[in-house]
Amino acid sequence: MFYVLSNKIALRRFKFVDRAIYVKGIDHALGISQEDFNLLLSCDGKHDLKTTSNLKRLLAKGYIEPCQKGKESSSWSCLKEYDNYYFPK
Repeated sequence: MFYVLSNKIALRRFKFVDRAIYVKGIDHALGISQEDFNLLLSCDGKHDLKTTSNLKRLLAKGYIEPCQKGKESSSWSCLKEYDNYYFPK
């Protein structure tokens, strides 16, 4: 099945913070495990992913949504990398 990131989250990298997500409604970035971050990166509408417990958990949290092959995540949700340090607000 194919998945994309929901409009609820955004993937980010900062100097010395190599994996974080923003969730709409929360002001600061949240840390996330490397395994979950890699799984979210795979939710790009291009990879046919097997249903796993981690995938089901991310789906239940509303971080991803099923889609047709080839659909893309919003530009806000896609991974963005920054050279600056992360700082809350």
